[in-house]
Order: sequence, then C-alpha cells, then structure tokens
Amino acid sequence: TLVCQAGCVLEELSRYVEERDFVMPLDLGAKGSCHIGGNVATNAGGLRFLRYGSLHGTILGLEVVLADGTTLNCLTSLRKDNTGYDLKQLFIGSEGTLGVITAVSILCPPKPKAVNVAFLGCPGFAEVLQTFSTCKRMLGEVLSAFEFMDAECMQLVGRHLHLTCPVQGDGNLHLNVTAEAYSTSLLAALEPYVYEWTASQQGSISAEHGVGFKKRDVLSYSKPPAALQLMCQLKALLDPKGILNPYKTLPTQT
Repeated sequence: TLVCQAGCVLEELSRYVEERDFVMPLDLGAKGSCHIGGNVATNAGGLRFLRYGSLHGTILGLEVVLADGTTLNCLTSLRKDNTGYDLKQLFIGSEGTLGVITAVSILCPPKPKAVNVAFLGCPGFAEVLQTFSTCKRMLGEVLSAFEFMDAECMQLVGRHLHLTCPVQGDGNLHLNVTAEAYSTSLLAALEPYVYEWTASQQGSISAEHGVGFKKRDVLSYSKPPAALQLMCQLKALLDPKGILNPYKTLPTQT
C-alpha cells in the first residue's frame, strides 16, 4: 500500500513503487504532469483500467478537507473495513465539489515478472471483439491492456500525417468529427444526437475523466432524476455555501 500526499506526480509515484517491485494501478499519457489527487478527484481511467479496474476499487483511504475546514481522516490502509458507510467513495470522482483531497492511500499490486505484447491482424471488427472476449476469458487478470486500430484509418493517418493513432479497446470511445469550418449548427445537431444514442444504449457520457464544466448540463442522459437530486442534496449538505468548484459536475440549478 502506498500512502502519499495529493500533490505527488503520478509518474514519480510509478517510478517509486516500481523500484520496490510494485506497480501503480493507474497509468495515463499525462502521468508526467498530473497529480494523484486530481486523478482520484476525477476518477481517472487510463491504460491499466482493464486489469486493475477503477480507482473506486484500488483507493483504500483518503484524507479530505471539507468546506468548513474540517479534516476528514479516512486514510486507512486496510483492505477489509466493513464499519459503516464507505465515505471515501463520495470523493472519488467528485471533482472537488464535496471536499479537497489532501492525501491518498492506494493499493499497489506486485510488479509483473514479465510483460508480453502481441500484435494481431483481424479481418473485421467482429473478429476483433471475438479476439478480445477470448483473451479476457483465457488470460483473465493477466491481460492488462487491449487496443484496436482500424486499418483504413491507420492508412489515412499514415498517408497524410505520418502518425500512428491507436484506439483503446476498453469500451471507451473518443468521437472526432471533421468539417470544412467550425459550425455551431453542426455542433448543436451532433451533441444531442450522440448523447441520446449513448443513453439509449445504457452508456455513459463520460467514461474517464469526469464531467467538468461542459457536460454538467447533460448529466441527465446518464443519471436518473432521483440520482441527480441525491447528488445535489449531498452537495448542499457538505458544501452549504457552494464554495467548492461551484460550476462543475452538477447541473445548473434554477
């Protein structure tokens, strides 16, 4: 178990635990600049999500400063603690709206003795999904990452930009739409459609790094009214003056 302050840079933590034959359960492209406190506050996903799961499962304890200045010390290192409400879960992914995370206790699994990478060619996307399912079934927890690269897209990118652009295969999709010029009408038509389709498939409008400013008013596509009401009530209880990130995560209050 690693206990550290929230301002520690993720890459430095990774280096620290790897020198001791452990591994951080979280890995991001921005690991050289992001802080572990911010990672926890946004419930960041990352490249190792497939193997180690979300931070809701790997964070053992937190120290949090509440809106009234009270320090909530739940910085336990216990893996088994069934004593009432698991309060730390309130702050993981809350984006600083309920309290300021100041320290983290995180479970770091043993470092694998070896890492092997396989590059496979599949005739179509259906076969990619079948390969993914087979790997999950036969490799289990040994499988740490799975990425899909579309042949046509890779050829176009390589031809025009001379770049490679892998796409993660963990159910998370980044949608990029090109147009001749920026169009507010195109954006206005595109965003509701994407959110509506995602909701119809029981998906989430945000899979990795929280809701932030831009998506707070479309949260209803992923959360029922009762859940939104309860979230607002929790916010009012823990931050009655609305001083903690007042413009993030929760829908605009009328």
